[in-house]
Amino acid sequence: MVPVLTAGAARAAQCNPYLRIINSVQMRTTADRTIMVVPVVIDSNNEKLLLDTGGRVSQISRATAKSLDLPIRGSDVRLSDMAGNVSAGRTTAKRLILGLKEEKAVQLSIAPNPDLGTRLPYDGLLATDLFVDADLDMDFGAGRLTAFSTDHCPGQVIY
Repeated sequence: MVPVLTAGAARAAQCNPYLRIINSVQMRTTADRTIMVVPVVIDSNNEKLLLDTGGRVSQISRATAKSLDLPIRGSDVRLSDMAGNVSAGRTTAKRLILGLKEEKAVQLSIAPNPDLGTRLPYDGLLATDLFVDADLDMDFGAGRLTAFSTDHCPGQVIY
């Protein structure tokens, strides 16, 4: 009798059984230890972004964009925050470094919250749009944000 390979078995034979780390970054707490931020480099400047686990659009504060001399232009996308502030601005960072990963020409929305980059201890929000091809592990106890390749077998998520 010749064994028949089912579609599920064929998929399992083709998938990668191991998780592969594609990036990892040590998060930091603010001076008062109440907020954890992700250190990034935007156009050669060290900045701090709040990890926005429910956000879809990464944002930079208007104040930070101006201090980095990033051109702010209009956008069809309008962002609103919970206080009713609205922004329809966008900018492009020539480069953004997050851990081991460097991206060029990164589009960032201008955050509607006027306190970002001024009264709040972070310069913007880091959202899921910068992790489209990654599964994220947020280990707040160890203060580490790790991105894994999505190229792995279904259900094989333990590392």
